Amino acid sequence: MQLRRNEILTGLLVIGTVAIIVGTLILLGAPGLFRPLVTYKIYVDNAAGIKLGAPVMLAGRKIGQVHRLYSPVSREEDRHAQEIAATYHPETSPTPAPSDNNKTKV
Repeated sequence: MQLRRNEILTGLLVIGTVAIIVGTLILLGAPGLFRPLVTYKIYVDNAAGIKLGAPVMLAGRKIGQVHRLYSPVSREEDRHAQEIAATYHPETSPTPAPSDNNKTKV
């Protein structure tokens, strides 16, 4: 009987240990599961390459993702600025590729 009791206690100890480890991993690895997520608003001069759903990384670890993108420029202001830019810088053909005559031989 003593042997069976030891087996049961050992099994309970193993199950308890596994439960504690799993609980700790869930707490550390699932932001927003037990505490509310924090929303940050970040203003940058050049947001090129940022897309909806893009991961937000901190020290190489994913800490969130981009949910919304806003522009402080209204559509009317953007249209007006593009019209003015077109009058000062009309569309030109792309820069021509260098010809063979311009290459230097070594």
